[in-house]
Amino acid sequence: MPIVLGEALPRAEARREPPLPKQEKRNHPRFLGMVHPDRWVWDVDAKDWLPELGKLTISAGVQGVELLPTGQENPAMTRAHYTSKGWMILEDGDPRLADVVPKGQYISRFPAGNGWAYCFAWEGYERVRGSIEWGEDRALRIKFLQALVAKGFIPAMTSKLKEVEVRETQKRVRRLNEKFALKPNFPSIKVRLEQAEALLADQMAAAGFTPGQGSLDTQIHLAPPAEADPLDAFGDDDIEPSVVGAPEPKAVKKGVK
Repeated sequence: MPIVLGEALPRAEARREPPLPKQEKRNHPRFLGMVHPDRWVWDVDAKDWLPELGKLTISAGVQGVELLPTGQENPAMTRAHYTSKGWMILEDGDPRLADVVPKGQYISRFPAGNGWAYCFAWEGYERVRGSIEWGEDRALRIKFLQALVAKGFIPAMTSKLKEVEVRETQKRVRRLNEKFALKPNFPSIKVRLEQAEALLADQMAAAGFTPGQGSLDTQIHLAPPAEADPLDAFGDDDIEPSVVGAPEPKAVKKGVK
């Protein structure tokens, strides 16, 4: 309703606090979350890989979003573009997420300028001496991302992807070991090495890999399955060596130089 000077507004319509600066609205437009089966991020608190949560920004002129003659923003072309590349768009208010966030609504909004600014439900802000301080409920964020996998929004991370991530961390540990051997008097390198080794141990535990011999593993061995492998009935001679780090035996040819 239009506001007329000198007219008292009902208490329900009166703003309890002044609006945020206008730049907050420009930096936080309307959006939808999206995830990809090949995009995962290691979470230190959860000690596991969680889906990387992207944003499909719904703002006219951004990422191909069209502005209709009615003034509404149409993200149909943008949705089709990301869907064709394997991204899965998360609808706000999905009833399958009702036990994680109220009514399945994982997007929140707050007044900013002459409109609204949007953020995830686990994000929030607080006014401190005239400035905006952002915060995050990490427990709710982890619960939401884990629910995306548990409820079938996105397939679980494959063992091959976990293997690739672990090998990248192993390479980092190896490089830091080499640096520390050359510069043992640099405490910063030692700290980074210890952090990388702890990360490697956590990632191997999360991936279900068992460490081999030595301080630095050059091979990854899959943990034995809970049930018997049906391939065991054919014998080890009929099974090719595992591609997960096990070197293939080299044939020895006699008389060939």
